[in-house]
Amino acid sequence: IVSAKDRMNNTLPGGYRDIMLHIQHPNKSISEVQFNTKPMMKAKMGNGHKKYEQSREITGRETAGFKLTPKETQTRNTLDKESEAIYGKAWADSQ
Repeated sequence: IVSAKDRMNNTLPGGYRDIMLHIQHPNKSISEVQFNTKPMMKAKMGNGHKKYEQSREITGRETAGFKLTPKETQTRNTLDKESEAIYGKAWADSQ
């Protein structure tokens, strides 16, 4: 195991949760394994991951040094709130 992340207890922005392992194979390639609950996977395969990708794209522009427009900032904030609602419900359904 190269790395392990407990994102069940250390929730990602947007509310997504999982446990993630990176495993190095004898040929030095690395695989990622995620452990999750059924409701969380259902949310991810629905609109959850799409909203994350859209938000990440905006954040990537900012990280690259571009100044975000007010509309981009508002869009990202809306996406993050919607994602938190989706994953918050999935987590509640997982209990």
